[in-house]
Amino acid sequence: MGITRGVGDYFVALMEGAMWGCNWQAVIRRLCEVRFPVQVRYVRWVRPAAEVLKVNFDGSIITHSQAGGRGVLRDSKGWVIFVYSEPYRNVTSLQAEARALCMGLELCNLFRHGQVLVEGDSKILIDALQGYGVVPVSLLAILRHLRQLSPAISSCQHIHREGNFVADSLASLGSRSDKFCLFLSFTSLPRSVRGLCQVDRLGVGHFRFSKRSLGPICRSGAVA
Repeated sequence: MGITRGVGDYFVALMEGAMWGCNWQAVIRRLCEVRFPVQVRYVRWVRPAAEVLKVNFDGSIITHSQAGGRGVLRDSKGWVIFVYSEPYRNVTSLQAEARALCMGLELCNLFRHGQVLVEGDSKILIDALQGYGVVPVSLLAILRHLRQLSPAISSCQHIHREGNFVADSLASLGSRSDKFCLFLSFTSLPRSVRGLCQVDRLGVGHFRFSKRSLGPICRSGAVA
């Protein structure tokens, strides 16, 4: 009953958004006041500061012997500098994530891009890079290599999958490829990826739904 009423409140908020002329900030605030066992957050990719570059990465596996990783480097205006993908074999999902980041940093060094902001949706890997938590044994060797590349990292941060859609979509493509690919222009990207890049560049985000316990009204759904 509580969930049904909450879902009703959710659609009321969306309808009011249409009536208000799509005042989405007001809609987001209203959604965050809905009381049912789902927390709603608005997550979007945020451009880096001026003269800073950001690399988003992701890895995925289809089977133990079929995996891949990809990433995208963008500037402070959200424009794509390069996109890469490569296939992996016999790796875990964490190893695929770490190797995808390794390749991104190596390409940044190759093209002399200097320090970059690193962003990914693997909380375990980001925590490991920041020196938090317990590092899985399977990640130790790759992590040592990442630390050798650490001068290329200005900072690193975790982002939810909803804010990492470009790299996420690339990773699923990479796992189905059998060769390394490097895209050095926006127009050379697949149409679907170009569309996601434009969505990010315009600052359009996505709703993230997660379970939460019923308690005081949640007002922590600010733009991420």
